[in-house]
Amino acid sequence: MEECTIYYEDAKPRCKALAEKLAEDEKITIRKASDFQKQTFIYENNSNVGFIFENSGKKNYPSLKNVIPSIVMNKSNYIFIVSTGGIRELESLVAVNADLEKRGYHADNVYSKNIFEKHHMNQNQIISKITDDMEAKETNYSAFRKRVDTISKKDLRKILKHGYQAYR
Repeated sequence: MEECTIYYEDAKPRCKALAEKLAEDEKITIRKASDFQKQTFIYENNSNVGFIFENSGKKNYPSLKNVIPSIVMNKSNYIFIVSTGGIRELESLVAVNADLEKRGYHADNVYSKNIFEKHHMNQNQIISKITDDMEAKETNYSAFRKRVDTISKKDLRKILKHGYQAYR
């Protein structure tokens, strides 16, 4: 596995716990997002970059708001986003991805607490899933977006409805 840097929200205990667990791997370094609040330029030379946050109320990913606009990295980097919960989890994941796309980057994988709960994954399984995808450079998010963009809205509603019913 190549070197990886993870920016995480240090004010939230779930984010901190997940980041520290991921940092047990020697090739992963973690950085607190609050350390970069006043920096206008963050250069990232590692080929894998991750963002871990938790949505809090009406504010989407508050501590990463200053990190994403000021980060400079290679456009071909493997980028993953992890949301550890919150009120508007999916909305915040879309907002983070939109901010990355404004800068010319694209998210390769997006993970959320709801998805982990749906698949009944514990923390060790979550960490192995993230690291395995990072090693394989698996890009599930772009394939999913292409699939969603090609189907009609009626079919998409049916798929989402069946998924919601199966989740309950």
